[in-house]
Amino acid sequence: MRVLKYTFVASLILLVAACSSRNPDPLIKEEVQASAQEDYELLKESTANAPMEIDLYQALAIAIKNNRELRIQVMDSALAKVRLMSLSLTCFPNYRLMLDIKF
Repeated sequence: MRVLKYTFVASLILLVAACSSRNPDPLIKEEVQASAQEDYELLKESTANAPMEIDLYQALAIAIKNNRELRIQVMDSALAKVRLMSLSLTCFPNYRLMLDIKF
């Protein structure tokens, strides 16, 4: 019991010592502005040859691709389907061999 107590106290002291020795560097306004300018130039370069006009089908494809809620809903329904199949197979283990189930 004493060994556990000493180990706990020693690890607690090490944790406090490790966390207290960190000194964050302050942000300098000029460095932040230079970094933002570099990011802006990189963004301008990467979008220079992007198409400016898109048709309806491209817009719908982009919207579906970037729609997080739709992707989550599709993943949840697929997960629910797999869970339902798994549950039905565990309820009827004798019939599992006769079924040809594809996930």
